[in-house]
Amino acid sequence: DLTLTAPAKTIGAPAYTTDKQVFHTDAGDIIALFALETAADGGISRISSTWKAYNELAATRPDLVKILSEPWPLDRFGADPAYVLRPLLYYHDSKVIIQYARRLFT
Repeated sequence: DLTLTAPAKTIGAPAYTTDKQVFHTDAGDIIALFALETAADGGISRISSTWKAYNELAATRPDLVKILSEPWPLDRFGADPAYVLRPLLYYHDSKVIIQYARRLFT
């Protein structure tokens, strides 16, 4: 927990604190979660295949595949420019990437 040694404003993401995590996705071929100890409260994680999620969307909601593949404004938290346009679902290096984090929109 970096809040013991650094001001909260400089930490940037709750991953480095004991704050709760809101729903988000991580990008990568292999995702690992390192837990130092059992949580006193919470601690539930959900893991899914990007290809499975994409195939389900393509079969049942192709309209969402189109919407998620369009450019979305994502906050850069004080950087210049203040935001960047990027799709939430895209194809890169022979892989489907779905990357979402609510904090980029708030």
